[in-house]
Amino acid sequence: MGFDSRSPMFIQAIVSRSGMSKTRWEERWALMHKLGFSHAESLSMFKKHPRGFVLSKENVECRVEFFTVKQKFELSDIAKNSVILALALEKRIIPRCNVLEVLYSNGLIGSRNASSITSALKLIEKKFVEKFVTKYQDVLPQLVSAYKSQIRLAELKEEDGITRCRKCDYVSLPFFIAYVFLVELKFKSHL
Repeated sequence: MGFDSRSPMFIQAIVSRSGMSKTRWEERWALMHKLGFSHAESLSMFKKHPRGFVLSKENVECRVEFFTVKQKFELSDIAKNSVILALALEKRIIPRCNVLEVLYSNGLIGSRNASSITSALKLIEKKFVEKFVTKYQDVLPQLVSAYKSQIRLAELKEEDGITRCRKCDYVSLPFFIAYVFLVELKFKSHL
């Protein structure tokens, strides 16, 4: 597969591959092809983030659909940043994409593209909050509480055992944006 045996990904690849039966391994490659990834893209994704291949079929499909449909990514964008497939959809991806969408729509941050979104998704929580949430709390004071509420909602669902990806339920994205805009309108009307 072309791994450098000194690479940290080499060990992850061995662990990921050895944890799958031959049938599951073949199913994973078939899934990537079915989703539209070329063999070269799939191989590149495996080399960059081998643990992404051990995710359930539903989780992979759900994340790919979210990024291609809701975020307008090309498959090549996902292939270049395959680590994003392993991030928690409800606790990380959706809340962060919601914050970014509000900031883009208010003209507070630059262009909306796959590169800027994936960079934001890969940040550790503290850095993301500093760079995209608390930095804008004077302009959008409700952004902090809305972001924290969405994270807490995902945690509550997880505590209640609702952890599986329900076939791409993105209701929270429009709700979050509407909530932030309504609160902002109320805030501005009281000035």
